[in-house]
Amino acid sequence: MTEILTQAYNPATGVYETFEREPGTAADLEMADLSADDLGCEPGTLYRVVLVDDEDNELAERFVTATGPARPYQPPMQRYELEAWLGDDHELSLDQLNGLLDIANDIEREYPDQEDADLREAALTGAYRAMRGEHNIACRLGQELLTARLSEARALAALRQAALYRIPNDLDSEKGFAEDAGVDRMTVRKWLGKR
Repeated sequence: MTEILTQAYNPATGVYETFEREPGTAADLEMADLSADDLGCEPGTLYRVVLVDDEDNELAERFVTATGPARPYQPPMQRYELEAWLGDDHELSLDQLNGLLDIANDIEREYPDQEDADLREAALTGAYRAMRGEHNIACRLGQELLTARLSEARALAALRQAALYRIPNDLDSEKGFAEDAGVDRMTVRKWLGKR
C-alpha cells in the first residue's frame, strides 16, 4: 500500500516536515492540487508531495504550489478601536495604551484568518492582563492551559474508544471517522494498532 505525504519546508531545521499523510497512488501524486485556504497559507507557498511505500521509502516526489486568492488586506487596529474593546476603566497609561496597540497589530499579523478570531481575542486579553500587572498571571494562565489539556485528553480518550468499537464493527470507515472527529487518519490508524 502506498501513501502520499504532504510536507512543508521548515526554515528553522532546513528540512521538509510531514504534516499530512493519506493513502494514495502515483496517479494521485500527479493530480495533487493544494488549496491555500485549506492549508491556511498564502497562495504561492511551495509544498513537497511525496509518494511512499509502507516502509516510508520515497517512490516519487513533486513540488506543488498552493493556489487560491490572496488574503484580503487587514488594516491595522486604530487606537479608538482598542479603547472601545478595553472599555472606560482599563487602568492603562497612555504609553501602555500605545504599547498595547502595537501588540494588537502584531497579534493581527500572527493570527490573520477570520477563523483565528478566538486566538486573537485570547492573545490580546493575555497581553492586556499582563500589561495591567495582574497578580500571578502565569499561574492563572497555566491553570487555564492545564484545564484545556485535561479536556482534550478526555475527549481524545473517548474518541479512541469510539474508534476501537465502531471501525472494527464496520460502523465507520477510518477515513469517515477521522473526518467526523476532526483528527487525521494516521491518528485513527494508531489507535487501531495499525501504525
